[in-house]
Amino acid sequence: MPGATASVDGLTAIFNKRYLTHRLAEEMRRALDDVSSVSVFIFDLDNFKHYNDRNGHVAGDRLLQRLARLVQENVRKDTTVARYGGEEFLVIFPGTKRAQALAAAENIRQAIAAHEFPFGFDQPLGFVSISGGVASFPEDGAGTAELIRAADAALYQCKRSGRNRVLAFESRDRFEA
Repeated sequence: MPGATASVDGLTAIFNKRYLTHRLAEEMRRALDDVSSVSVFIFDLDNFKHYNDRNGHVAGDRLLQRLARLVQENVRKDTTVARYGGEEFLVIFPGTKRAQALAAAENIRQAIAAHEFPFGFDQPLGFVSISGGVASFPEDGAGTAELIRAADAALYQCKRSGRNRVLAFESRDRFEA
């Protein structure tokens, strides 16, 4: 669990973007040294504005808090979960190749879709859902920003193809984001 308050998101009590950026750079250096890999999963809540508009911002905040807890319960201990901004989260899977990270991301997506969040039945799909993208170092990006951009491109591919899904980055996505 997060330690110093400068590293922790005040609302969700998970790591914040500042800590995440530092941690991802560390994991990428470690992967380089160990001739290994590291993968990231970036996701956001589908139709979160609809949830907030319909149920209020306090309910939206509670949803983010519950979702953060649920994600942490569904990942390995060496995995870093952080709030990237707004309703966007990023997960770092150290020592993990794309296929393994995609499977882990799908498990997270399924856990969220199956969880009975308050007012989830009022969402457009009838439950709270996420869309997300997975990218792996070194094949999808040489630096932290490039790796996150690759995962983000896959996330937007999910949004374009219907939401409530996770996809791995493919080089063709680079030109569509």
